[in-house]
Amino acid sequence: MAVTIEVPVIAECFSHIECRLGRVVELGGPEVFIIGAIQRIDMDAQAAIIADPFARYDAARPFFFLEDGLMAPLGLPRPVRP
Repeated sequence: MAVTIEVPVIAECFSHIECRLGRVVELGGPEVFIIGAIQRIDMDAQAAIIADPFARYDAARPFFFLEDGLMAPLGLPRPVRP
């Protein structure tokens, strides 16, 4: 269970970010932009010690929820500088 917000967490995830909703901006159609404030961040101790950011990201396997029970991975990390 989350600490600052009364919601369950996904046991298989090695990190959790608890947020409070600020506002929802309707973008037209089914799309919305959600704005919130981070209240707490927890990370598994084993994941936190992975020094290489690419390996840490690979261990996380982050994803986001779409609609109708679908989810998608965020993809491979890329440097922002050439």
